[in-house]
Formats: sequence, C-alpha cells, structure tokens
Amino acid sequence: MSNVASEDFKPFHSMEVKPVCKFDHWQYFLPKDFIVHAAPYLNANNIIELWDVVVCTYEEVNLNKSLDDEQVIKAIVESLRITIERELQQKIHKTFKGYFAAVLINELRDLKSYKIY
Repeated sequence: MSNVASEDFKPFHSMEVKPVCKFDHWQYFLPKDFIVHAAPYLNANNIIELWDVVVCTYEEVNLNKSLDDEQVIKAIVESLRITIERELQQKIHKTFKGYFAAVLINELRDLKSYKIY
C-alpha cells in the first residue's frame, strides 16, 4: 500500500456533520493498533475524529463485549484497513468517515451475531 498524505483524503475532510452520541471515558481510549494502522494515512486530529465514529458506532450496535475487548479491537482495525484500502483504490464515492462507519457497523454486527456453542 502506498503512503497517502492526509490532504488526499478530501472526502474525509469534507465531512461537516459531527457524530452525535454520549461520550464516556472511551472517548479518551485509543488502542495502539488503531493508531499504528491509521498514522501513516491520517493526521492526529483525523484519527481522533475517526475514533469518535468508532465510539458512536459501538454504542449504536449495542455489543455485549467491552470496547477494549481483543475481538472488538481487531474488528475496528480491520474496518480501518478495508476503508483505507478502498480510499487508495478511489472506490469511496461519498465520505471516508461514512464508509468507515458502514464497514465498522457490519464488522461489529457480525461479531455480535457470532456465537461459539
């Protein structure tokens, strides 16, 4: 994957609507894996904004696992990886944040419905 400067994410920067949800202490928790995968492509402010999307999406899905659960973090990082890959391929037609939120919702819902018997 080639390195893409933050300013190349014009759809991401053009997002004017801020997510509306109640924030708790998770707002200040950014897992290292998330930062490591986002840092080559996004600046610090964009990473924090994207984490706000994670918190809102997590609350929306109402997952019965903690946000710091290893499986949840893997789903978040995988969603970020998929979204960055699609952005580099110029396959995102609207906003980076919106695409990321949609992928993350699907990943978290899959995690919610997956049960080990």
